[in-house]
Amino acid sequence: MQAVADGDKQAFEIIVGRYQRVVINYFYRLTADRQEAEDLAQETFIKLFRAAQRYRPSGRFINYLLRIASNLHLDNLDRKRVRPKMVFFDTSNGEENGHAPHEFVSEEGGPEDHLDSQMRARRVREAVAALPDLYRKVFILSEFHGKKYNEIAEILKIPLGTVSSRKSQAFNLLRNQLKDLLKETND
Repeated sequence: MQAVADGDKQAFEIIVGRYQRVVINYFYRLTADRQEAEDLAQETFIKLFRAAQRYRPSGRFINYLLRIASNLHLDNLDRKRVRPKMVFFDTSNGEENGHAPHEFVSEEGGPEDHLDSQMRARRVREAVAALPDLYRKVFILSEFHGKKYNEIAEILKIPLGTVSSRKSQAFNLLRNQLKDLLKETND
């Protein structure tokens, strides 16, 4: 970022190349719209570029970038006052931040098992999409981006205890929405 602040455009291209997929996937999980996710990611990098002079390394860079993205998403929601109906998780590009993407496909069984697994995955995606935004962000950052509670608190600018509470509430809401699915799995 210091090189970007000094006018090195190639340094900024390196940053974009390194983090673009992560930012797009973050927005895609929040909006369920690939084009909107790409547009918001572009806006995020524009804001990052404009903030280069003010940037002070005080933590992990990815957390700083996701904080910009999170604030932009909140601004976008305020403008639109619309929540996404369904979130599809992009699992086509391999590993993300060293974590394998979540898939909900059975490792064994025939076509019926595969179809059943796809239906369960859809139910889970719909349940995550139905979470209130404040719980969904904490859940996505934790479960799909592998962020620790202190990192989530930094990104969302909320107290550590609030992160824990919101994640717990997200799991409770998901458990209630998916209790019939959980019962089938345990049978």
